[in-house]
Amino acid sequence: MKEPRLRQNTSVRTNIDHRKSRTVGASPMRLRVFCFALGFAAMLVAAQCASGAGDAPASRSAAISRAAPARADADVPSAGPVTPDAPPAASPAAPIQANQIITDNYAIKLTPSPQREDIIAVADFDVMTNASAGVDSFCFFLHDELNVDNIIAAKLGKVTYTQSRVPHTLSYSLAANRVCVKLSEKFAENDTLRLEVVYHGKFTGKAVRSASDFIEFGGDGLFLRGPGYCLWFPTIATAVQDINVPVSMETQVFLQPPWKAVCQGVLSSGESNGLPFFKWVTEGKIPIGSAVLFASNYDTLSAHVGGNALSSWYFASRADSMASSQLFAAAKEVLGFFAQNYGEPERSSFPPHFTLVEGPMYSDFFSGAIMSISKGRVLETNTMPKRAELVSLIASKMVGRFTVPEVDSSAPGAAFLLESVPSYAYVPAIESLFGKEFVIQSSELVIKQYAAARKSSEAKERGFPPEKPLGEVTASEIPLYKGRFLLEDRGAYVLHMLRRLIGDRAFFLAIKSYMAAFEKRPSEAEAGVIGGVRPANLGVVGPHAAAEVGSGDTITVGGGVHGAWPSISRGGVAGMPLNPDVSRRARLEDFIQIVEGASGRRLDWFFSEWLYGDVLPDYRIADMSVSVSHDTTFVDVKVENAGTGLMPVPVALYTDKGQRTSEVWVAAHETAHLRFVSRSKPERVEIDPQKWILQADITNDGMDVTLPRAIKR
Repeated sequence: MKEPRLRQNTSVRTNIDHRKSRTVGASPMRLRVFCFALGFAAMLVAAQCASGAGDAPASRSAAISRAAPARADADVPSAGPVTPDAPPAASPAAPIQANQIITDNYAIKLTPSPQREDIIAVADFDVMTNASAGVDSFCFFLHDELNVDNIIAAKLGKVTYTQSRVPHTLSYSLAANRVCVKLSEKFAENDTLRLEVVYHGKFTGKAVRSASDFIEFGGDGLFLRGPGYCLWFPTIATAVQDINVPVSMETQVFLQPPWKAVCQGVLSSGESNGLPFFKWVTEGKIPIGSAVLFASNYDTLSAHVGGNALSSWYFASRADSMASSQLFAAAKEVLGFFAQNYGEPERSSFPPHFTLVEGPMYSDFFSGAIMSISKGRVLETNTMPKRAELVSLIASKMVGRFTVPEVDSSAPGAAFLLESVPSYAYVPAIESLFGKEFVIQSSELVIKQYAAARKSSEAKERGFPPEKPLGEVTASEIPLYKGRFLLEDRGAYVLHMLRRLIGDRAFFLAIKSYMAAFEKRPSEAEAGVIGGVRPANLGVVGPHAAAEVGSGDTITVGGGVHGAWPSISRGGVAGMPLNPDVSRRARLEDFIQIVEGASGRRLDWFFSEWLYGDVLPDYRIADMSVSVSHDTTFVDVKVENAGTGLMPVPVALYTDKGQRTSEVWVAAHETAHLRFVSRSKPERVEIDPQKWILQADITNDGMDVTLPRAIKR
């Protein structure tokens, strides 16, 4: 079940300059978006969007006029985006090295005009240098649809500059407006130059080429993302590989009613010179490139689900808001499922509020707090499976609040707790909304993708890190494995198999107990109680032949590896220490202990193979024979495990009257015999028809039943 997730496929080098240290550090940042029918989603670190009152900061510039400012005298080549038929003019030689210029303290004012679909901006920021001889020239980049109208340097007045359209590969292949500034005198190494840049431009949907533009403006709204990757503010650089972006930025967006703003970041509102504005602050505590702001004529829907707030912002200008309402209703159901089955966490790494924002084209953005969805995708939710796909993606981002407690990031296996658990825990909610068949189809996709990725990893192909046991992957290794086959595919599928092994009741109890154990600090008197919840003895797993059988039908199991379950048959909770050490943060061994307590079973055989090993079964029908006696048909099936590992394998016989399912245990490189006895006409035998087990190959899991010619019914 591979979830839609954000994944990275574009390599970008971004230099973040820190004024105090005056050093430049490279921070590779990449973005890939995978939208599958369903899957095990990678979790994003959420940044809280808080609201509060705030006053407009003092600015060196006057209030921004709603008319486009007069252009300064400058050598400005013709404007417009670069197209393949019209290659950009060559840019002038870089006057200095990129790492000699440092920027800080950005304050930006933006005034969008919905009528003209353009933006007028004033950016104030500090420019410093670490060049011992000082500098009197430098360049910066803007989006190629933005034109500079004026540049003023403190104490120096207006400066001369040139503009030219150049290729720019900050993210994907874009064109940019390169602005080169020439000062009347040098500023020295220890000086700070305050620069004001006035610029304007249009951002129409037609001109936006990809999500990497990260800015769009039209009649529907304004979308900004920053500061990473972005060219909607002056970005100091002399080469596309050497980008200098600010660590913090304060942006005032002046909006005329009825436009409103919603954001991920810190948002407050105020008034300046009679104009209402929203102040958006992005700073170091918010992942660079992960802060977003939307502004539009929005209508809202809101609800509270337990202790969680849910709101939906959708375009009021759209006549048909049915799709937005349907999406909101589905998200509300998902939250209700999480609250009921996983509990209401008192402490979590995620905020208790969720916001769905309908944005312009290319604005899709997901985190634990705000989820922006382009209007095209919202409209697609009127049909299946598009609605299920999108709701799955939303659910995968909401679930982190209910499944990620305080985790000891330094301990081995922390990556499994931080990434794999939430990457699967939303799947039962999607199953309850859209049915088992949707999950089965998605599971098939994950199995095939994981098997292919595992082979690529073994072949040491580029982009595929070496596979290792999940229990050994640390939090520091998450960037290496996140968005790839190990944490989301294998890790989440381990949870899928565990759910079938212990049942829904024990699975939900385990997650709820796990969260509660590391939020509340139970007293020593609560012996045998996990986070205030006493686990139930839910039975024992073993090599049995339990099955739903009809009148006159029997199932017997032979062969296999009977008696090879030294750790499976110890059921119950007597003598099992159920209280983990909750005076510290959660570790993988705590999760295992809580699962065993909630299920009443010893599962060390399972975790040993799937968390601390790298097993991968490969079940197949090795042979099948059919015999008939009177009105009874005997179907003998030989199931082989050509791979490694051990799991109880469901095997189904399909007849003209329905389905009969049994279960068999097959160890690595062993076979087991299964006999179905039926008075109905058998048609097909299939291994694991609901795709509960991760395995190497599912193309050989089924075989049609061929009756003897003389006995065909």
